[in-house]
Amino acid sequence: MANAVSVAPSVNPVVAYVANAYSNFQEARARRSVYYTTLRELQALTNRDLADLGLCRSNIKSIAYEHAYGK
Repeated sequence: MANAVSVAPSVNPVVAYVANAYSNFQEARARRSVYYTTLRELQALTNRDLADLGLCRSNIKSIAYEHAYGK
């Protein structure tokens, strides 16, 4: 009778740390991109367009931040 032994490869903790750090970096970069894109688009609007949306210029940064990062 033959026995098969399956051994899962061990994960190097340094590799796991670097992979996790890189993943966090990519997520932060994507959120930052959303923030700056939203900020640029809102800043490009005229005062009248902002008023139609119920916004004012002083709220643009907080709105962009909330959009990108949540509350």
